[in-house]
Parts: sequence; C-alpha cells; structure tokens
Amino acid sequence: MATLKEIDNPRVARGLIYHIILQFLETESLSEYQIMRRIPRTFGLHFKLNDIRWLLTSLEEKGYVKGMASSCLRQRKAYDLTVEGRKVLGYLGGHSDVGCAYALLPVLSEF
Repeated sequence: MATLKEIDNPRVARGLIYHIILQFLETESLSEYQIMRRIPRTFGLHFKLNDIRWLLTSLEEKGYVKGMASSCLRQRKAYDLTVEGRKVLGYLGGHSDVGCAYALLPVLSEF
C-alpha cells in the first residue's frame, strides 16, 4: 500500500486530505486547531494552521462543512459536516486507504 508521501499526484493527495477532514468531522465538531493536532497523531502528516484554514475554507465554499462560532471563551470557529458533506463522505465510503486513491481519482479530483 502506498503512503501519502509516495503519491506524486497533488490532486489525489489534496483529495485525501479533504477526505480525512470530512471523516474527522463526521463524528464531532472540531476547530481548526483540533484538526491540525489530530492529523499528525493519526496519519503522521504535519500541517500549518494556515493550511488547515485554507482547506476548511475550500470545503466550506463547496458546501461540505459549515463553520460556527464556538461557545468557548476563545473565539474559535467549530466546523461541522453538512448534509452535502455527508453525501460525499458516503459516496467515498470505505475507500479511506491511500492505496485506493488512484481508483477514486475522478471523485477526488473534484475537490
């Protein structure tokens, strides 16, 4: 099985990161910072907070996630999956393995 670092197609890599974020948001609302901290623990990939903001903004513009002001004292935005995001995640189904990325290239390249 290929690792994310071995994938030379940037579209596939970006699509996988989007898919990872959608999977995280499927179970609970998370802030940018929480997502940034969870990706390295789960997959060993490191991102800057601005990269995560850009990815979330892109997903929000497509209607897959929705950012809401959180109830904590800090003014953090919590993101949640929308109905459209759940449809996309359901379509991708169990194809979360990096090795399936090339089979899903038509779907992932739409991101």
